[in-house]
Amino acid sequence: MQFKDKKVLFATTGLDGHFNPLTGLAKFLQAEGCVVRWYTSERFSAKLTKLDIPFYPF
Repeated sequence: MQFKDKKVLFATTGLDGHFNPLTGLAKFLQAEGCVVRWYTSERFSAKLTKLDIPFYPF
């Protein structure tokens, strides 16, 4: 499957159990060429910055 330039938006609640399991998938898709963004609570901004994933707070 071709992932190059596909756009993926992760949208999760502000809970670790909803956020943390998806970080590996997000990085995998990013490494495969997807444009990854995340819509979640501000409490995850530092983690997403470390992961180099742009984020949109709710």
